[in-house]
Amino acid sequence: MALFSNGFSFPNKKYNLFFRESGYLSIQFQDKPTIILCPGQKFTIEPGVYHRFFANTPVEAYELYWETPDTSSKSDIIRLDEGGIR
Repeated sequence: MALFSNGFSFPNKKYNLFFRESGYLSIQFQDKPTIILCPGQKFTIEPGVYHRFFANTPVEAYELYWETPDTSSKSDIIRLDEGGIR
């Protein structure tokens, strides 16, 4: 998938993994320093952590969600705002 800027959201009960294939992806947190994923890097966000991503150039990346038996939920992602192409 191609990623562009998105709004603040968080997986309420599921883990969220970003894996970068090409381009550079910035992940901004509400209360932590921003990280930049380079090609081939991955980063896991734990449940309940507010985050948003930015792509100043086209990015090819994979965004995966998974749950554990104690985090199972059908309605999981909570969006605080919506973003768009930057």
